Amino acid sequence: MSGVVVVADRVLTLVQREGRQWAVCLAVDTGQELWRTDLSAAYRNQMGDGPRATPTVAGNQVFVLTGEGILKALQLRDGSEVWSANLLKELQASPADYGMACSPLVVGDRVIVTVGAAEATVVALDTRTGKIAWRAGQDAPAGYSSPALLEVAGRKQIVAFHGAGALGLDPQSGDELWS
Repeated sequence: MSGVVVVADRVLTLVQREGRQWAVCLAVDTGQELWRTDLSAAYRNQMGDGPRATPTVAGNQVFVLTGEGILKALQLRDGSEVWSANLLKELQASPADYGMACSPLVVGDRVIVTVGAAEATVVALDTRTGKIAWRAGQDAPAGYSSPALLEVAGRKQIVAFHGAGALGLDPQSGDELWS
């Protein structure tokens, strides 16, 4: 269910096969597999199996989110893992009914995803280390859209739709601007 990302001479996506979820990188001109990285066990769900999110490329890193909410940073050149964070486990959240479908958003040195945890509807992690930089929102389920960086009322902000509404957040601090 993942979309594809084209960056220079590469095509990236997430797939499920051989009982696992994989990040896959193909040559844009030949379709030859350049690398694939094992992300986690197969994701099975009554709404359909496999990863849902589309990878995000920022600089030399690829950010991926599995169906059960594991966020990983990979090297674009070879798919090697930089860091991994099991967000739902760490934040004590449950996966959305359909599975975790939010594609990561990178703003500066933050990678931002909608998690739907009791004390972290949206979370930002440091792109270099995977450590949580900020948490925002409370008691709102994850939903299925991806956060976006928009200019609203003359101010750049993260706008994230969740399962019960929307939030406007400061990109660096996570401070709630509106809901």
